[in-house]
Amino acid sequence: MILQTERLVLRKFTDEDAEKLYHLLSDKDVMTYYPSTLTKEEANKWLDNILVEYEKYGVSWWPVYTKEENAFAGQAGLLYRNFDGRNTYLLSYMLHKEYWGKGYATEISKSIIEYGLHELHIKRIDCPIRLVNTPSIRVAERLELHFSGRTDYKGYEHNIYWIDRSE
Repeated sequence: MILQTERLVLRKFTDEDAEKLYHLLSDKDVMTYYPSTLTKEEANKWLDNILVEYEKYGVSWWPVYTKEENAFAGQAGLLYRNFDGRNTYLLSYMLHKEYWGKGYATEISKSIIEYGLHELHIKRIDCPIRLVNTPSIRVAERLELHFSGRTDYKGYEHNIYWIDRSE
């Protein structure tokens, strides 16, 4: 287990999670803010990349499970990426639509931020959010992340939100 909140548990992905991950990444509603849904082969490659990132960076996407039902709710994590011209950690989450609007994104994001800043001693965590992704913008605002402008990221205009260890 990596983290747990009042209602959720995060752990590392394993090969056994491939089918669950594929169902998440092939859902058109879940992938609204991504260029497209993924095929089974692309989802398997996504999982392979996650496992490599665990070894290389110590972090990546983690599966999110509900405590009450032990149901796969989605994925969330810290992604080490080149963003806005520098290497940084990005807060990211993606949940099945039945878990939207219940505070799970805020709950898990707050926990990941605390873990990253205080347990992993990461200096700064960025959170790029596409301008059209109003639900995630509301999550960033609830978390009181700093807004520092806009940038093009992967061909889409994103708001830049961030927090650092001095918070």
